[in-house]
Amino acid sequence: MLPMAAGDVLVANKGDQFELRATSTCQPKPLLFLFEISDSLLYQAVDANTIIFRCCSSHRGSSDEFEGLIEAIRSVLDAMALDDQRGSFLLFSNIYALLNELVLRFADRFEAVNPGEHRAWQILRYMGAHYRERLTLNLVANRFYLDPAYLSRLIRRETGINFKAHLTQMRIECAKRFLTQSSMSIARVATECGYTNLSSFNTACNRLLGMTPSEYRAKTSITAIAKDVSAGEESHRYQQLRQREKIRDQMRETRRIDMAMTGDPLKPIWTELLNIGSVRELLHGHIKRQIAFIQGQIAFKYGRMWGLFGPEALCDLEKGEYANFGTLDEALDAVIEVGLIPWIVIGKCSDPERLYECENKAWQHALSSFLSHVLDRYGKQLIVRWRIEMVFEGDPSSPQFDIYRDRLAFTRKRIKDIDQAMLIGGAGFQQLSDEGKLSERIKSIAYLLDFVSLKVFPYSGSSEVGEQRHPMRIVETGVFIESVQRVRAAMMHAGVSVPIYVTEWSNTISTEDLINDTLFKGCFIIKTCIEAIDSVAGMGYWLASDWYSAEQRSGSLLTGGPGLITKDRIPKPALSAFGFLAELTERKLIFKSEDCLICQREGDSSILGFNYVQPEKTYYLKDESSFQPGEVLSLFKEEKKRCSFLLTHLRNGAYEIRTYSCDARYGSIFNQWATLGFAKHLRRSDIEYLKNNSNMHMELEERMITDGVCRIDRLAGANEFFLINLRYCAKTNK
Repeated sequence: MLPMAAGDVLVANKGDQFELRATSTCQPKPLLFLFEISDSLLYQAVDANTIIFRCCSSHRGSSDEFEGLIEAIRSVLDAMALDDQRGSFLLFSNIYALLNELVLRFADRFEAVNPGEHRAWQILRYMGAHYRERLTLNLVANRFYLDPAYLSRLIRRETGINFKAHLTQMRIECAKRFLTQSSMSIARVATECGYTNLSSFNTACNRLLGMTPSEYRAKTSITAIAKDVSAGEESHRYQQLRQREKIRDQMRETRRIDMAMTGDPLKPIWTELLNIGSVRELLHGHIKRQIAFIQGQIAFKYGRMWGLFGPEALCDLEKGEYANFGTLDEALDAVIEVGLIPWIVIGKCSDPERLYECENKAWQHALSSFLSHVLDRYGKQLIVRWRIEMVFEGDPSSPQFDIYRDRLAFTRKRIKDIDQAMLIGGAGFQQLSDEGKLSERIKSIAYLLDFVSLKVFPYSGSSEVGEQRHPMRIVETGVFIESVQRVRAAMMHAGVSVPIYVTEWSNTISTEDLINDTLFKGCFIIKTCIEAIDSVAGMGYWLASDWYSAEQRSGSLLTGGPGLITKDRIPKPALSAFGFLAELTERKLIFKSEDCLICQREGDSSILGFNYVQPEKTYYLKDESSFQPGEVLSLFKEEKKRCSFLLTHLRNGAYEIRTYSCDARYGSIFNQWATLGFAKHLRRSDIEYLKNNSNMHMELEERMITDGVCRIDRLAGANEFFLINLRYCAKTNK
């Protein structure tokens, strides 16, 4: 007998005999989760002819390897307990996530040991991959150059049944999943499983399942199961246990913070730079006004701009000359007049390859003309503070990278001729999976760089910002830090030690993703910025205004653009997030965790906290731009989180405690828009009403501290973020 405690997991392999028995001392009655994996599902998921799971957490010495599996199981149970329409699809998604966790961490694969077994395995795998097609014994035999009679004997030897019976079995296993997990019509299920007529499908179901497809669906569908479970005693008990578990975890997580500690100065990497647009965009009055508004709220240091060597700046790279500098001057003046320092990007334009296709002399002449002009117009004292970033947006393994390196060398020489203090960096690296290739490229240009620039978006592959394609999105969190660490490791391998700037980053490359307008975006920004402390020299959020993408949903109040403010200059939660972060400037870091940051300066302490809740997996299975406003809020679970802090060794006396927060009621233009039913046709007065009701919430409390201790408790809703400021006012009167 194998004893199992609460939270234990055991996998019984095919052929294992087992019995689950509760002991008389089990109080209350235990809840058990049973998950059966069909052979056909494993054939599709695992590249091996035999697989054994070695998974028994009651034998574990450490629980670390089981944490992902247990969390996956809980996700399945949570989806089953949902009492709304999300349950069916979410359960389907979470079951496959659970299978993925099992296969990745706990599976041993065994290949065929002789050629005959290997051939049989290949044939069975082929049938498993193509059983939805019109397979026949002769077709498969021809595919593997075998006699049909021999093939039939081979399949019977391996499976115990003939070719037709095995094919039917696989098709019915597939049909069972469709009937259980989808709302497809019976006829559509038959077609998807390889049947050419409904009659033969019904006959096969009756023979193997003992019932018709409709009867099987009524009995086993996930929707029905979810409803039965959610209405039952077991579901209610499970939800109660989960709630108690969360409360216990939160009680244990009260942070005790010694405010007498001397922290290090906090560098505000999040306000180091902001992507503000191309020369063409900076010529528009509404863009200028939006940049001025944002800068008045946050005070970023650098304004990252591009297109200075393209046709929008009246630059002809084929000739290597500017028609005139009027357009260029207007764009640069717009940046400088709002207090931003220009961060000039070379190589980022609508057609970046043109920069590396023009003649070398033409490029050198264009660059020299540009530098001579800005030196004459703005003076050396001003432009020495500018940053030059030369990016390469093509394939780093292409021959054009060598041209990029040569032009980077010339650009560096011309810039250093002006002043050695001027800094130049590159190359705008993205998430390259081949660290060896990345290290090689960094090493080849390391001597030319004062800093390395990097772009981070949670996508796999080499998709560029603004391209009209849909690359695979990465569901897991931590993409930002993992990307930075990968580049830093490549730099160390190449012997390079210069600062890293993440010059473009966000949670999406889409300009029509309505999640950009929600509380989630603000929470994501704060979470990412806190993670990046001590990892990078600066971060450039992508990007400033919604006007860059407003044409996509021009009739809507919110467009799903990545900007910090809407086209109507209404602050979004993203701007409030940067505002909270900016309040921590010139403070010392006392404490940092995955969900909070505590800083202080003389007589003034601040707690920045948040409750980060990711979108449900359904978000990652569709194109970001396909979601309608009414669907977006349902992507987030209503998960509350208690944030508790015990601040010790404070000075005794009177304090003012101000709490600023953005939640579903305050500080979210998206939630306010929801109260109007996401109306598209709004009057000017409607927009002003929404703007006035989308401000963050503020609370003020006066508290007397006599024992040097102050307890702060806050129950935060999903993706709520808050800033709590304690300001010392006076000593205690005795």
